[in-house]
Amino acid sequence: MNAKKSSDDATSNSDRCFQAGKDDGRNNGFSQSEFDNCGPSYEHGFMKGCMSVEGNTKDVCNSAEDAG
Repeated sequence: MNAKKSSDDATSNSDRCFQAGKDDGRNNGFSQSEFDNCGPSYEHGFMKGCMSVEGNTKDVCNSAEDAG
């Protein structure tokens, strides 16, 4: 039972990080501290959120990510 709970916690943390990145990509800048805590799931969410904004290109989103 504990192993399952631990696995569930990891999944929800990954989901939380992805969602935080997606929200930041849409509305804010890239958060280096969130990335440091979350890693790739935050980065993937950030790109997804950034690309969802009309007029943004991959280059624009990569620049925003590099500025963070």
